[in-house]
Amino acid sequence: MTSYELLKMLLVPNISIWQSHITTICVTSIIATTCAYFLMKHITKLQEQANIEKVQVFRATMHQTMHIVGNFLNNMLYFKEKLESLPDDEQALYEEIVHSTGNELKELRDLERDIVEEIKKN
Repeated sequence: MTSYELLKMLLVPNISIWQSHITTICVTSIIATTCAYFLMKHITKLQEQANIEKVQVFRATMHQTMHIVGNFLNNMLYFKEKLESLPDDEQALYEEIVHSTGNELKELRDLERDIVEEIKKN
């Protein structure tokens, strides 16, 4: 601002004090607005990058979780063949647990889509 004031005095030496104040206010406002615009543009870009990273981390976590639980369910199906000697009510309970877990995984996969969209919005 000192440079601006010096330049103003050299270029327009006969300016009145009020004209000088108004000119300084206008120039300062333009500079501040321009700086704020570029700063907000930069912040918005950083927020978008952060949201993209959040979605990537969330998807990777969900994928790994689904993989681990899917493997567990496959292992449970393997042991089902070994458990034929269990009473019918316990076999039914086993079937219910495996089926219920599969349904919960499907719900989790559907939930992932909704959460990804919510993260993108924010």
